[in-house]
Amino acid sequence: MVNCICEIKKGSNIISEILQHFQPELMSYGWSDFESDEERHEATSYIRNLISFSIEGFGEYDSLLSSGLEKPSDWSDDDTTYKGNNLHSAAHKRICALLESKKIKFYFESMAIIPDDVKSYRRIDLTIIKNNRACIVEIDGAAHRSQKQQQDDYERDRLITNHWNNTLRLEYGWVKEDFIFNNGDGVLDKILSRLDGKSGSII
Repeated sequence: MVNCICEIKKGSNIISEILQHFQPELMSYGWSDFESDEERHEATSYIRNLISFSIEGFGEYDSLLSSGLEKPSDWSDDDTTYKGNNLHSAAHKRICALLESKKIKFYFESMAIIPDDVKSYRRIDLTIIKNNRACIVEIDGAAHRSQKQQQDDYERDRLITNHWNNTLRLEYGWVKEDFIFNNGDGVLDKILSRLDGKSGSII
């Protein structure tokens, strides 16, 4: 793949040239069958990953970047502190910082008492408010993949939706990839889509 990339002329849109160069391979993965923006976004991010890893260490890496390939943003899984609070999640911290930079009102790590819950209280990762609408956002991590945690998440979602119909779960790996390659644009778009419709009205 590196040799093929070397053959691609430098231009204003190196990503498009690479995607076109590998069109047969993309078609074999059903590229044309993707129907939603989310599927296309995830597929594009995956391909960008492959391209980045393939040209990393290549002698003309900086030249390729200057030709239109964005340099990935810095990411550390250990960077989890926001406003002096350890959120135990780099994804959670990045989303909080992004929302603050966009001047969007939100609450983080809020204690919530949910009627009929067997737990005395729960912590809500994010409650985001915009356009007189509110959305409850949870950021899943590795722990959320265990069967026990998935059952607890299901119960949590069931109880919350009994009282609030606008919720969103974001998977840690997807959030991380989006921040590395897209500066969190996909994350922000997904959140804002829940705050500009019929769901979540608070008036």
